[in-house]
Amino acid sequence: MKIRAHLFFLVFAALLPILLFSVTLTALFWHEQRSVALVAAAGATAALLLSIALAWVLGKRIARAVSGLASVARGLATAQPAPPVPTGNVAEINETANAFGETRKQLQARERQLRESEEKFRTLTTHAPVGIFLSDLKGDYYFVNRNWCTVSRMTVEQAKGRGWQRALHPEDRDRVIAEWRAALQHGLPFNSEFRFLQPNGTVTWLQGSAAELRNSHDTVVGYIGTISNITGLKRAEEAMRLSEEKLRRQAQELEQQLIASGRLVSLGEVTASMAHEFNNPLGIVMGFAQDMLSKTDPSSQHYQSLKIIDEETRRCQKIIQELLEFARPKNTDLGRTDIKQIIEKTLTLVSNHLYKQKIEATSVVDSNLPHIYADVQQLEQVLVNLYLNAIDAMPIGGSLNVEAKHQSADASGPMIVISITDTGFGIDDKDLPRIFLPFFSARKRKGLGLGLPICERIIKNHGGRIEVESQSGKGSTFRIFLPLDHRPERLPETDTQPE
Repeated sequence: MKIRAHLFFLVFAALLPILLFSVTLTALFWHEQRSVALVAAAGATAALLLSIALAWVLGKRIARAVSGLASVARGLATAQPAPPVPTGNVAEINETANAFGETRKQLQARERQLRESEEKFRTLTTHAPVGIFLSDLKGDYYFVNRNWCTVSRMTVEQAKGRGWQRALHPEDRDRVIAEWRAALQHGLPFNSEFRFLQPNGTVTWLQGSAAELRNSHDTVVGYIGTISNITGLKRAEEAMRLSEEKLRRQAQELEQQLIASGRLVSLGEVTASMAHEFNNPLGIVMGFAQDMLSKTDPSSQHYQSLKIIDEETRRCQKIIQELLEFARPKNTDLGRTDIKQIIEKTLTLVSNHLYKQKIEATSVVDSNLPHIYADVQQLEQVLVNLYLNAIDAMPIGGSLNVEAKHQSADASGPMIVISITDTGFGIDDKDLPRIFLPFFSARKRKGLGLGLPICERIIKNHGGRIEVESQSGKGSTFRIFLPLDHRPERLPETDTQPE
């Protein structure tokens, strides 16, 4: 109301001299009295000057108040400090300026709070142990934190929009994009496991999740999400899976061993009661066959039949002997042993078989090979068995190589390694895992399948192991690992330390 009164007074002061001047001119025109006209003109002039002065004073006061109000307004717009508004008689302007000032203080306080909140968010996202991203309603990224960039090896600018999709592994990209779009369309939380493929080829497994981002009016304005590195967890799961497979295979092997053990129990009982019953008749048959062979001319038609009888009775005797050895193994009698001498002796034992099969045998033994503690007879049995298997695998000839060397770099300690390599027909891949199982034979028509299991048990009793490599049609290699530090619990007084 005061502003309107001031304006009314200003207009009245401006119009008053004009009115007086008009009245004066009218008096001069009608009454033609000069003195009266001069007096009126002087009054009009004085009134005009007075109104001009009043208008100047009032205008200056109003302009000062309006200028202060404008300064406050500019301060609100630019968030810069503004000078205080001068007080005057224009109360409404002063009140408005004060209201602007209070508003400005409130906005400055809110601005400080906003800056503090932004700084907290920046600190949180910078040091967060997970990747954080923000997207708009279309699903386009407009913010990713430092951890996200580290995992993806992308910059913030490269990830913006839909650039983040380039970080996805090609095998996962279509699936993850489809899941992301479905979550946006139906307003559902996003949860998925996927991989990032870095430019250097590194693959990282991630757990991604996202949810709606709402403003103060509870309106969805975008989405906020995280990615967590689960590569270690995936590796642990893979290791667990492999361990489960290994345990499953071991369980199957144990089951087969239990089955074999059951057979062995029955076998031991049978062989213990029947060994002598078989050996006695076989001994009689062998005696008569050999006697008749010695008295029969090789050109006789009966000679070949007698020879077959002799060979088959010997084979039966060998089978019974294997059964007895496997069912009731002998104790290991350890003593200082020269591996070179054992190899030379065993090759001599099978030299006739080698000659008949046209097989060339070679041996390579380290000159400084140390002695070990072993059961000589049992090692000879193992080597002869492996030689005969190799000879059977080369019916049309080939080569047999025996090598012995010292190996210090082994997980179980220093070892003597004996390798027997042939150029025979080899072992099928499907049969390799089972060749050391009792009663398994890759050649179904020969033997009981006890030779290799007996060999493996003998080597294990020496603290070693036996391994095999084979390629079907190219040959096989059996490796015997014997530890240097395997000794009997009580050494004979005449023994010395191994060389």
